[in-house]
Amino acid sequence: MRVQRDFQQAEVVRRLETIDEGVLALVLEDAPDRPQELTDWQREGVLEAMHSLETGQGVDHERVEEWVSSWTDADPLPMPR
Repeated sequence: MRVQRDFQQAEVVRRLETIDEGVLALVLEDAPDRPQELTDWQREGVLEAMHSLETGQGVDHERVEEWVSSWTDADPLPMPR
C-alpha cells in the first residue's frame, strides 16, 4: 500500500508541477512568511484534493454552486457529496 501511495503522490506532484505558476502562486501566496509546517499542510491539502478528483471523489462545480446559492433559501439544499 505504501508503494502505491508513494507512486500516486509522485504522479500528483508531477501533475502539480504542470499547473500554471500563477495558480500555484495563489495557493502558496505568502508561503515564505509562514512556518514550514503550514506550507507542508497546504501542499498536502492540494495533493489530497487532486487525488480525490482523480479518483472520482469530487463534487461537480454546478452542484456546489447550486448548494451555495440555496443558503439564503428557507429550505437550503443539503451539502453535495
